[in-house]
Amino acid sequence: MARTSGSSRTYTADIPVAGAGAMTPRDGKYDLSILVGDHRMPKGLQQSLGTVPFVFHQAAKEALSKSGIPESSETHVATKLAGRYLPLPLIAHTFKPPQKTPPVAITAVFVALTTVIPLLAFLRGLGLLKVNTKLWKIDLHGMVFFGTLAAYLAVLGMFFLFLNLVQTMALCLLLLPVAVISGNKMLSRSTARCAPAALAGIRQRAMQTGLKKFIAFPEVTDERVIPAVAKVLKEKIAQPVLVGDREAAYKCAKANGVSLEGVRIIDPSLHPEVVEQTATVLFQKRQKKGMTLDAALDTVKNSPLMMADLMLTTGHVQGCVAGAAHTSADVARSALQTVGVSCYLTPRILT
Repeated sequence: MARTSGSSRTYTADIPVAGAGAMTPRDGKYDLSILVGDHRMPKGLQQSLGTVPFVFHQAAKEALSKSGIPESSETHVATKLAGRYLPLPLIAHTFKPPQKTPPVAITAVFVALTTVIPLLAFLRGLGLLKVNTKLWKIDLHGMVFFGTLAAYLAVLGMFFLFLNLVQTMALCLLLLPVAVISGNKMLSRSTARCAPAALAGIRQRAMQTGLKKFIAFPEVTDERVIPAVAKVLKEKIAQPVLVGDREAAYKCAKANGVSLEGVRIIDPSLHPEVVEQTATVLFQKRQKKGMTLDAALDTVKNSPLMMADLMLTTGHVQGCVAGAAHTSADVARSALQTVGVSCYLTPRILT
């Protein structure tokens, strides 16, 4: 830096910006500032001078052309100088373009197919099943739960309009715990409130056709079954039919202080015609498995559960209640081997 001749306040500075290691020779605008100081100043003075545009590549080309370096015999020197003074190539970053959203009409159709139509089908199913909606009472938890479901449907619609996948997942994760907690509370209170009313409705419908329905009870020696059978008959819920040993049934009833008057009892030893009919059905169903008619007769005589299920198949009864003395596996196995998964029954009247 030197003082300009003829002026005490003007200084000129020759900055070798093209010197080795001075700066990266790239075109653009640069902020220029001056820092003044010496060893006696604890802190120098810095002053911004403004923004200066630099164009390196044109000046470098002219300088190399004037100096004759490209025509020099020393090729490595020309290459080194050209790499030092010519601008570096610009790096172009390519980002993934934003995902295009479908038209509003297509979005509306998709939302309708995935939300509105299933909702209408659900409501129609409630009507076909004759669900008693009078038992429904919307409390605070119910309002929160259904409000959360509505918000979820709204988020699903906004996803097809302007939200991206990350935003949609974040909103769904925020709504998930609210829906789970409020739905659990709502179902718990609804069950506690609706279970007695539902049982009362079932009992009332059963009493309307009670004595016309024959229900088999094959566990005649269980102390829980006999009192229940007497209560079913007394309240005219159904016409109970005990299947098993008559003496054992009366002995169990006496021990529990229950009267079996009016209760029909099918004892295999006293009703050979029922045994023969049910054994024939069992033989027809199991003969491909290697069962003979004699084996079917022995099975029916020794298994009241199997006989009761076969009576359901032949139409002697319209239902069978078991599981107090038998395991669930035994009850399911007997039902699959006799009644099957689908059976059309022809009602018959017991005599």
